[in-house]
Amino acid sequence: AVDDDRWRSCATAAIARIAAGRHTWWEQPDSRDGDARALRRELGIPLDARVVLFASQIDGDTQQYMFSPHFPTNEAAFRWLLARLGGHADVYVLGKQHPKCPRSAAFTRALAHSGIRGQWRADVSIDDALAVSDRVAAVNSTVLYEALARERPVLSMGGWLLGGRGAAHEVTDLAKGQSVVDAWLVAGDNDARQHIWREALAFLLSTCLYTYEPEMEGHGMPGAGTLAERIARFARV
Repeated sequence: AVDDDRWRSCATAAIARIAAGRHTWWEQPDSRDGDARALRRELGIPLDARVVLFASQIDGDTQQYMFSPHFPTNEAAFRWLLARLGGHADVYVLGKQHPKCPRSAAFTRALAHSGIRGQWRADVSIDDALAVSDRVAAVNSTVLYEALARERPVLSMGGWLLGGRGAAHEVTDLAKGQSVVDAWLVAGDNDARQHIWREALAFLLSTCLYTYEPEMEGHGMPGAGTLAERIARFARV
């Protein structure tokens, strides 16, 4: 937690900026820009379904070989999640293919063989995918932060920056994974987790996060100049 409301104000501005979407690390398909119900109809998603978004990641990235202690591949993480969702009849899985991942057939087959309703898509933007989602899961994608900014309950299946703080439901022991997934689907403590997310972001902004957008520096966030000054102080020491 932080004691200075300045950082809470910065966190609020950062969350609003993230929730606005439009900026991603990778190229995305064009957004459809409809409301959630219209998007669900267009994508063929039942309006009464509980939509679980799974954001895929690249196996050759550091998130996989350094911060995924439970799953050797992203496909393995997806298959594990599908197995935990099998007892929830109202769940509808929307798989979002990573823009830089050429493999989709294995994920499509895994979903088809699971018996769970859903679809694997490469032509849906992350903004649209988040708009129609009720729950969001990933190993440790930045999509988890985008989901938190939109007040979606998130499931982290690997190591991530907010690990252990309580902002997300976290898979830390596969033997206890079913109970974690079940609690995530219920999301009875989402308000408390949202508070933790905001406090944690405020703390990180006060210590080690920097913006590269000048407009966000106007909200009091540390930028490139602050980073350079801090590096210079360390260099002098």
